[in-house]
Parts: sequence; structure tokens; C-alpha cells
Amino acid sequence: MTDREGRHVQGMGRGDFDLFVDGKKVEIVNFSELAETATKEPAPTPPAEEAAPPAEAAPAPLPERW
Repeated sequence: MTDREGRHVQGMGRGDFDLFVDGKKVEIVNFSELAETATKEPAPTPPAEEAAPPAEAAPAPLPERW
């Protein structure tokens, strides 16, 4: 969420919002704040021995009539 000047607003909770479904106010039962993190450099690539194992082969295609 941003303010009128486009700055990110932090620290808001579910009590700061009203949620309406089909014109009726409903309770917000799950709320979490997501924050963007800016990184200047990409994460380092792990050495080959620490890299994830190769992906398994794709499953066989389904027959035309199943």
C-alpha cells in the first residue's frame, strides 16, 4: 500500500481495513503485511556439489482417450 505521495506504508493491520463481499461487510480473518526487499546484487549461485539435483523427466503424455 502507498500513501498519496507514492511512499510505501508499513505497520497496518486488519483493523485498518473494511472488507465487503457482495456489498456486505465481512470480518477479515487472515491478514499479513508483505514487504518488498530491494537487492542490488543477485543471490550467489551455490557450487555445483550444493546445487539442487537435476529435475526428473516429465511424465509420459496421457493417451488421447482416457
